[in-house]
Amino acid sequence: MHTMLDDQAPRWQRWLTHRRLPFALALLVVVLTLPALRVGLEADDYFHRIHLLADDNFPNLTGPAWDLFAFSYGDAERVHALMDRGIAPWWTLPNLKMAFCRPLSSLTHALDYVLWPDSPWLMHAQNLVWFSLFVAGAAVVYRRIMGPTLVAGIAALLFALDDAHATPAGWIAGRNTLVAATFGVWCLAAHDRWRRDGWRAGAFVAPSLFLLALLSAEAGVATLAYIVPHALLIEPGRVIKRLRGLAPYFVLLVIWRIAWSLHGYGVYGVGAYVDPVGSPLQFAKSVCEVAPILLLAQWALPPSDPYTFYDALLPGLAVIVWSVALVFLALAAWIMYPPLRCASTARFWALGMAFALLPICATADFPMDRLLLFVGLGAFGLLACFLDGVRRSRGMLATVPPLLRRGSKVLAIFFLIVHLIIAPISLVARAAAPAGPKNFTKQFYIELPDDPSLAERDVVVVNAPSGGLVGMFPIMQAVDGKPIPRRMRMLGPSLSAITIERLDERTLLITPDDGFMAWSYDHLVRSLDHPFAPGDVIKVTGMTVEVTATTDDGRPATAKFTFDVPLDDASLLWLQWRDGAFVDFPLPAVGEIVKLPRANPQM
Repeated sequence: MHTMLDDQAPRWQRWLTHRRLPFALALLVVVLTLPALRVGLEADDYFHRIHLLADDNFPNLTGPAWDLFAFSYGDAERVHALMDRGIAPWWTLPNLKMAFCRPLSSLTHALDYVLWPDSPWLMHAQNLVWFSLFVAGAAVVYRRIMGPTLVAGIAALLFALDDAHATPAGWIAGRNTLVAATFGVWCLAAHDRWRRDGWRAGAFVAPSLFLLALLSAEAGVATLAYIVPHALLIEPGRVIKRLRGLAPYFVLLVIWRIAWSLHGYGVYGVGAYVDPVGSPLQFAKSVCEVAPILLLAQWALPPSDPYTFYDALLPGLAVIVWSVALVFLALAAWIMYPPLRCASTARFWALGMAFALLPICATADFPMDRLLLFVGLGAFGLLACFLDGVRRSRGMLATVPPLLRRGSKVLAIFFLIVHLIIAPISLVARAAAPAGPKNFTKQFYIELPDDPSLAERDVVVVNAPSGGLVGMFPIMQAVDGKPIPRRMRMLGPSLSAITIERLDERTLLITPDDGFMAWSYDHLVRSLDHPFAPGDVIKVTGMTVEVTATTDDGRPATAKFTFDVPLDDASLLWLQWRDGAFVDFPLPAVGEIVKLPRANPQM
């Protein structure tokens, strides 16, 4: 179906079929993402720095260099210590478990802190090296599956320009998904060479690369999303022989999963993740909710990352976008089917994309483009086949209704605009700001003038756009060499407007309009499967929280905060979020009631 081009073909077509295309694309993506070198540290990067440099100020955030992604193993004492310091908010589940097995990725970060601990740009440079290897590996896979043809070159180019890759390429802590995906695509290339070309070393190399993918991140399991369809649809020979080639992978998968469980890895009480094995029904629900949003982001617009903000900006917007995603995907599938039906590899790419989508749906309410690395491999293979089919469609679509023929051309143009024009521009911009535009993200973090007395004070925040990120303040202060507060105290939840009543000289009663934990980000440290009850009491040093009323779904509706010292004591520094920044909060008088508006960040 797809043939090599002769010397009379246009130069761009000959370039897309050149044997050095993987190298050229690897170089291209490094150039496009060079702005990432100036990003510095963001979000989890600060935790990793504290962990790997063993900062004495945060003994509960340190550990082995190979275990960088284990926040908590369900140890109530450790969790309480984090709550007591204020790094975790007061509503955190006492036996929270959030521990991921990523030793290989952890060691790549440890290498950064051995070789260039004070040069974040070199840490970003390592990300770009992995990114280039990932893109080169994908280009090799396309050429192996579809031959050194124009359609393989188109798939590789579109894949390289995909802006969904920007966050793992530009965010140091996001490297784990990139490392796993890199080993995954090279595993697929080695597997294809082993099974179809008879490369004997592939029997060892390919499964070894799969194991390295698993040890880089749990996302490495998505490698099987393509290995299995390869045996079913690509590999020649008898069925039993093809299936026998899968045995090493599933043996390694079972051994990895047993070791993963025995070591205590996993999640419990985390609203952001669902264990597909431990909670299959909840996982199925997550697939229905998240899969359309992720596929819409992969094939069109908008990115999936803002999904968690939709209802905060406009109630019901998330359902609207989800519905639009379903309609678009169904319409696109209907239009794309005729040009694809004669593409011999279309089913392989479609199955791989679908299978790769399943593991990342475990992120529940938190779809993110950075998880689409494996999904994109199948999506762009499928898209390239569709574009090639439309290009050669005179005879192929002769029996198709005129409306559908026109629809194919319109959809092809739409995809080219999105993936050849918008995507590379967005790739550059998102690599330069992987967590979002700086003028947006800075609104979530506290900034205070240098004050040595901060070490003897508790910083008390009554409202914030993201309650969980308030706990980052002492860590960021330590990394920046600034005074560290004695403790952090986050009272109100994220985003909601709140009513504050001062009951006496030491006590505040807070009632959010939406109740506590109404926003999905507040579920990160306590899922809704672990409800509160009226009368529940949480004690941390210097403060006691009592839940006085709850919502129908078990979230605190009202909570009373009693401090060991008077609220106007000099040891307490009171802050509120207002107009895009944290500013002083004037305490109400005893008996006075004040209302603070929603802490919506300025978009």
